[in-house]
Amino acid sequence: MKPRILILGANAGVFVTPVASHLQDVISFDLMDQKESTTFLKIQEGRLKNVYDQVVCFEKADPSFKNFKKNYSVKLFFNLLNNFFSFKSGLNFVNAVKLTYVYVVNYKAKFESVLNENYDIINIHYISPLYSPSFHKVFKETNQKVVLSFWGSDLLRSTSSQVDSLKGIVDRANLITMHSEEMKDVFVQKFGMQYENKVRLVLFGVPDRRFEMIDSLDDVSFLDSIRKKYNIDKNKTIITIGHSGDPNDFHLNSIEAIQMLPNSIRSNCHLLFPMTYGVRPHYLKEIKNKLLEVDVTFTFFEEFLPLEDLAAIKLIEDILIHIPKSDALSAWMCESLYAGSFLVTGAWLPYSIFYNEELPITYIEKSQKDYIHHALLEILRDGSEIESNDRVKQRDFLLDKIATSSQVAKWKSIYTELC
Repeated sequence: MKPRILILGANAGVFVTPVASHLQDVISFDLMDQKESTTFLKIQEGRLKNVYDQVVCFEKADPSFKNFKKNYSVKLFFNLLNNFFSFKSGLNFVNAVKLTYVYVVNYKAKFESVLNENYDIINIHYISPLYSPSFHKVFKETNQKVVLSFWGSDLLRSTSSQVDSLKGIVDRANLITMHSEEMKDVFVQKFGMQYENKVRLVLFGVPDRRFEMIDSLDDVSFLDSIRKKYNIDKNKTIITIGHSGDPNDFHLNSIEAIQMLPNSIRSNCHLLFPMTYGVRPHYLKEIKNKLLEVDVTFTFFEEFLPLEDLAAIKLIEDILIHIPKSDALSAWMCESLYAGSFLVTGAWLPYSIFYNEELPITYIEKSQKDYIHHALLEILRDGSEIESNDRVKQRDFLLDKIATSSQVAKWKSIYTELC
């Protein structure tokens, strides 16, 4: 009989479904996604299927909130948290506290309602304070094995108070997954050496189909049509800055670094700004105002793009500046490398998987403009670096080490270790 695994976590299906599609013959996966806490999903044939849709109403979770509006989306929930103290969400403080509490109670109640499904393993993805002490009792009363999967920022940006609140669930876990030795070092530093033997290193990997899409779209006429569509000059060096609108991508520092380039180099550059998520209006305005000071052409992507266009953008870019404050292993970055881009990234990021490989990566010690400027100058000084780039070698490495198919055996080993 196939082991039954329940996956919990916000947007976990995006990462787990590609792995599950490779393992569906030997393991049965179900998903309860935190972003839709009233919906229970099953992963079948490489897709998510809604097989359970019993709403746990807020009234049942806590009758004192019976007049509260039902079925708030997770977008509102996280918007609420982001604006909790600024009150920009339009909710008063009391209602903000109520909505937050109701969401957690509702999710916990929903989780309890599926525990009697006799799962062999419960795998929690993205270990947030949601799984604080209120969940510990629930887990202690179950016989299922528990796997915790840290994604990146949930560990790397966790505060001491968040770590304290999660120690109960970490103690209960049978195994804990993360992406790299660097993340393991951070985990041990924050939670303690006593949990080191629980750690298993494994990637989600970039879904193979994304690499296959890049291969299929690597066509001169199609890429020319994308350049025309987004007004990108074919004869310029294309530099992508970040992969979201998050200020932690340090867009302003990169713009100032490009401003410092000699005019003969800067005038031949075109900048791309992917801003389809994580951006706040005032920050976007600040970036655009800063660009008015720089003699350079640019394109902003503020609406979600078709997948084909996203893949094509990685094919036409020459350089990606990827210097987030923290990151596990960005899929966007990996796809850009696969497409043949040069990468400017931070030496502080846990990318040891790249260190001994012949890849076009320049590491900078700090995210300040001087460091970014120096890295760009070295790449752009005569253009020969970009022209001589061995894209075949890059693609072979990404397929062999980063693609989801390269990680499936590790995930299977983790699950079968507990069954």
